[in-house]
Amino acid sequence: MLCLSLLCFSLLPQTPAPERPNIVLILADDMGFSDLGCYGGEISTPNLDQLAADGLRFTQFYNTSKCFPSRACLLTGCYAQRVGMDSQPVSLTAGVTLGEVLSAAGYRTLMSGKHHGTENLFDRGFERCFTLRDGACNHFNPGPRREGEPAPAQKRAGRTWCFDGKTVQPYAAPDDFYTTDAFTDNALGFLAARESGEARPFFLYLAYTAPHDPLQAWPEDIARYKGVYDDGWQPIRKARYRRQKEMGLLGESVGLSDAEFGDWEKLDPNARATEARRMEVYAAMVHCVDRNVGRLIKMLKARGDWENTLILFASDNGASSEVVEIGEGEIGAIDRWSSQKGRWANVSNTPFSKYKNFSHEGGISTPLIAHWPAGIAARGEFVRTPTHFIDVLPTLLELAGGRYPERYEGTEVIPADGVSFAPLLEGKSLERAEPLYWSWGRGAAIRQGRWKIVRSRAKGAAWQLHDMEVDRTESTDLAGSQPERLAAMITLWEAWRNAQ
Repeated sequence: MLCLSLLCFSLLPQTPAPERPNIVLILADDMGFSDLGCYGGEISTPNLDQLAADGLRFTQFYNTSKCFPSRACLLTGCYAQRVGMDSQPVSLTAGVTLGEVLSAAGYRTLMSGKHHGTENLFDRGFERCFTLRDGACNHFNPGPRREGEPAPAQKRAGRTWCFDGKTVQPYAAPDDFYTTDAFTDNALGFLAARESGEARPFFLYLAYTAPHDPLQAWPEDIARYKGVYDDGWQPIRKARYRRQKEMGLLGESVGLSDAEFGDWEKLDPNARATEARRMEVYAAMVHCVDRNVGRLIKMLKARGDWENTLILFASDNGASSEVVEIGEGEIGAIDRWSSQKGRWANVSNTPFSKYKNFSHEGGISTPLIAHWPAGIAARGEFVRTPTHFIDVLPTLLELAGGRYPERYEGTEVIPADGVSFAPLLEGKSLERAEPLYWSWGRGAAIRQGRWKIVRSRAKGAAWQLHDMEVDRTESTDLAGSQPERLAAMITLWEAWRNAQ
């Protein structure tokens, strides 16, 4: 039985161990479980698909259903409730970050992308940072209007950015700016600045803001998907589910949840065109992420780092049903802030129900690709063990030969909640001593072995009980037939929540 014993050591400078991997942690933003080609999607993602074909795909990897709590879990190995990030994006109030523990383990620590908190990660163990400190921004221009362009659509002006130790608000971006490209440009710049033959391995945290709204993409990327979504939600969802079954991603017992959208044919032609355009732009954003992952792969190979670099790719929550419409421009352009909305989000989260912000599988399930030529012998296999973002820090720290601190900079450090899933990378089994917990808004869940209870966000919603071995899509509520099990699991969840 794995336990948290590896977390009880002091944080001391580590003697570099041979063959410790470089580590690249890539995070997409608001991307659904089925959007990648290797998870059943029709979107062209050849670089990520190849990583999956040459590595592992996790089928039950979980996030928190919300941006900033998920990122807090990734960074600290603790539930967001224990580090002050469970209700709003603030500064981490407890724990240590991946930057801090991997820096102490002898790693060069680099961060490019979205943080979604109120502190500069340069002050939390990262040596280089190009960071959107906020949660979202206009992808083409996150700052003041530039000469000769339409007014950028903004939910809020003055987004905060951090460039190493400097905090900037607002950020006057260059004319050719696009978030996904810029985050990759800076990540590659950080890697290029490493001296040839540098002994220290590196940790790169590359956190994209795509495909989070606003739906904005390069016109040539949008054009690739012209007409792909003209037949509507249902054909795309059914095709994704069919491919998931054919590739073996889903077990035989996993069905397709009830659709959470209406009849496409009842929309008038203009509404159908708008809905198709919405998904064309979303697909273009995912496509652009994949292209930029390809740029990173090319550099790793060129610099001789490819074989001994562990790459993890995930999404911070399920696709989003949130409704945002700002500006008068066309969906996809700088002067329009539009969101994916629930109907296409239901497609993105195939085969599951619900979306971001819900503790149902559609809100908390992420694709997770693990690729490491020198360290993962399996090729194209699936890992079906339930795992969570809280497990990332313990895993990476174990692979890095580091130690989790009892104290850091004179302050006592709370133990991490996660366990290392390094055994799964070696084809071994993993047993978890504690259940997995979720709490966001009024939504909640607990996963204990094959059993899960979940509560909707609706006020006064009742708990449901599901057997995840035969009902991953949460279609059959067993609460009425197993009241004792339900009551026991509610008690567990309440004790956990009250202890935070």
